[in-house]
Amino acid sequence: MYLPLMIRTDHLSLLLVGGGCVAHRKVLSLLPYDLKIKLVSPDLIQGLKDLDQAFTWIRSSFDPDHLEGVDLVVTATGDLATNNTVYQACKDRGIWCLNTSDGQTSDFHLPGLIQAGSLQVSVSTGGKSPAMTKLIKEDIQSKLEPDWEEKIDLIYAIRLLIKKRVEDHRMRQVLIKELTDLDIETLKQRRIKYENKNWIPGQ
Repeated sequence: MYLPLMIRTDHLSLLLVGGGCVAHRKVLSLLPYDLKIKLVSPDLIQGLKDLDQAFTWIRSSFDPDHLEGVDLVVTATGDLATNNTVYQACKDRGIWCLNTSDGQTSDFHLPGLIQAGSLQVSVSTGGKSPAMTKLIKEDIQSKLEPDWEEKIDLIYAIRLLIKKRVEDHRMRQVLIKELTDLDIETLKQRRIKYENKNWIPGQ
């Protein structure tokens, strides 16, 4: 059983073990998240060499000492024995590890992610079927409205105004709740109204 979490990443260090196609896909999926990535591998495929500014390359086979100061580990060597060795070393040290050879023993997974500004929708099959994860992700993505990103930003700005200017808790909740039913143009008008220093809540 896995608990879905949204975790801040700008202070985390991740060790990626592997230099082939699997490691390349993982690096690409991690690029947006401002992780401090270290990659351990004797060699790299060209795709990873082209991304060498995204990580620190340790040109070596895996050694347990590489786990020093690491928060998360991803094994992506394509070799079952090596991946299991890395996973066991992480387990011995209490470090969370994603074992690409055995999703069922992994401590975490990297879900399929749909991103539209502040909106994030993640999809995971718990490592059982990456192909189904991709299919479901694409299905959800096709149903997203194109203006949702802008709508979320407008609602956030208006919520801040309401919280700042409306003292009555019940009225505050009513005003915030109705925002999701409004279209973009109405939200823009509502923001202008609430920004007006002469606005009186309830009028």
